[in-house]
Amino acid sequence: MSTYKDDSEISKINRLAAESPVQAGEELLQLIQRSLDISVLTLGAFDITYDSVGQHYDYRSRRRPDSNTVESERENIDYRLVQLDKTAGTVAFLKQGIRINLGGIAKGYVVERGVDILRYRGVQNAIVTAGGDSRLLGDRRGRPWMVGIRDPRKDGQVAISVPRSATVFGPDAVITDALSTSVFVLGVEDGLTLIATLPDYESIVIDAEGRVYYSDGLQKPVPDVFE
Repeated sequence: MSTYKDDSEISKINRLAAESPVQAGEELLQLIQRSLDISVLTLGAFDITYDSVGQHYDYRSRRRPDSNTVESERENIDYRLVQLDKTAGTVAFLKQGIRINLGGIAKGYVVERGVDILRYRGVQNAIVTAGGDSRLLGDRRGRPWMVGIRDPRKDGQVAISVPRSATVFGPDAVITDALSTSVFVLGVEDGLTLIATLPDYESIVIDAEGRVYYSDGLQKPVPDVFE
């Protein structure tokens, strides 16, 4: 799933899928399908074809493309241009210039699979974390897990602590990973409206001014209750 490795499945798809359908493993194919389903759910706020433009950014070198490149490539951001054939197990792009990246959902999938492995091996209480995405199993030996939501404006500081995971809460880390991206893109009002339509999922949003908003199923946490 890494776009940084030339020999990965997804890199092969990005190189060849505009020419002809590319065979993909069942695991990758299923995750791409889930990504496309979430694109439909969020009306395109979540879209793995963002990398059609994103590939031109080099975050490590702090380089960004010029405005002409961005504008010319933006027309290639459209999840509907990705075509899956489940029977054949292939991925195809409907035009040149399309590129996909699972960065907005892969970490959620990884932590979900990590918990599955721990549960299979008999572990009853655990937390699996990958780059801001956390999946909780059981509790802290009778006490709730406490996870801090990082302050988006102050490095290394916690804005708020809650006895669950951060930003978007729900039973499936794959979905919460994708929804956290979607809510960020949609903004407070539209993002929380989306969350309100999804049973079992809740969200906390911190805006640019530091104001904290909660979806309808959440209450403001009481400080130090679980300390």
